[in-house]
Amino acid sequence: DATPQNPETGAPESINIAITATFTAEPLEASLRFWMDKLGFSPNIAFAPYNQVFQQLLDPTSLLSNNQGGVSVVLVRVQDWDRSEDSGSANGGMGKSQSVSRAEIEKNVQDLIRALKSAAERLASPLMLCLCPSMTDGDGSQFLPFFRQMEDLIADELGDIDGLNIVTSSEAAATYPVSECHDSEGDKLGHIPYTTLFFTSLGTLIARKIHALRSSPYKVIVLDCDHTLWKGVCGEDGASGIEIDS
Repeated sequence: DATPQNPETGAPESINIAITATFTAEPLEASLRFWMDKLGFSPNIAFAPYNQVFQQLLDPTSLLSNNQGGVSVVLVRVQDWDRSEDSGSANGGMGKSQSVSRAEIEKNVQDLIRALKSAAERLASPLMLCLCPSMTDGDGSQFLPFFRQMEDLIADELGDIDGLNIVTSSEAAATYPVSECHDSEGDKLGHIPYTTLFFTSLGTLIARKIHALRSSPYKVIVLDCDHTLWKGVCGEDGASGIEIDS
């Protein structure tokens, strides 16, 4: 039984989960809490103030800095650094000042890399970085390769940092595929960029990763027993085609 428990009381293990994001991320709480309960944890889930990723990583008094004995989750959508200041929309429209906008996004990416490296060394709890998919409407689709390039840069730069676990948008898409994950209306109204179904899959993936971090792994020994414990090749001859003699 791999269900995590308090060794003294036998009760589900209490865990603090601190979450900060570049967008409104509270809709993922329901699925995250559901699966943490199913996995035998007693989760205490707290969200940092809206769009305060850098402050949370750098401020020694922040929610993430004060998270003891838990897991801190950082949700980043690169596209959010291209939001129009006057409209609050994120439609990939880097048209009028494309070079300036790209330079600013690249600067934010480098700042994020430095902040995460520093936080991973300083914070008491392990960090999980989730790179969430960027979506654009209409003409903005031409900028998706740039956003993905920035995601790859972040993953490459931080891949070997102790205490930091990375979930890429491609891993999320492959693990729990969602046919429609972007909610353009929710993005415009409340910077809630994803559908309920995607938030559900994201919460599920985060719960799965936390379980892997906090649970003892099974140890497995794999042996090739063909021509060792029996005569024949099981993969070719089938279970009834091998011979087990004296």
